[in-house]
Amino acid sequence: MGWIVAWQNPSGNSQSSTSWSAISYKVDVIESQWLLTSYSTELWRTVISNRDRFMKVRC
Repeated sequence: MGWIVAWQNPSGNSQSSTSWSAISYKVDVIESQWLLTSYSTELWRTVISNRDRFMKVRC
């Protein structure tokens, strides 16, 4: 599965987006890797990557 967020700020100049690519191996757990792309005058600084684990919260 995957999803994308185009970030907004009050000035309208955030110029960034994040995409997640994810898979679920266990019930109620999603493992993902993401790429945050944003504007920079230095090309090597435009993409940051990391990972997230999403788990269902029981109340």
